[in-house]
Amino acid sequence: MSEPTHIKHTIKKILDQYVICDMCGRSIKDDEDHNAYHKMNPHPSDMRGGLCVECVDYANHMAFDQAIEIVQDDLNEINKAKFMSLPFGKQCWIILKLDKMGAFKWTIG
Repeated sequence: MSEPTHIKHTIKKILDQYVICDMCGRSIKDDEDHNAYHKMNPHPSDMRGGLCVECVDYANHMAFDQAIEIVQDDLNEINKAKFMSLPFGKQCWIILKLDKMGAFKWTIG
């Protein structure tokens, strides 16, 4: 026996509110609070899925960790000690400023 049409439409409506995170595979609500790709055009994912907030944080942290290592390797001992004593957020801010000035280029991947 098949489901009534109104139940099928209700289920589809609910399922259309969710996407699969391309990184971790979890089902996430397709809204701006849960999906970093929500309403992006062109869509950044080959799979047309989503990217959950937790995976964005993880990817950003990994990218900045790598950039911090690159920057610290280019500093003299005094400036390296100053830079490494800064909070992580301040280190990231400096890297973004360097990138904006064109003094430091980096890519993820």
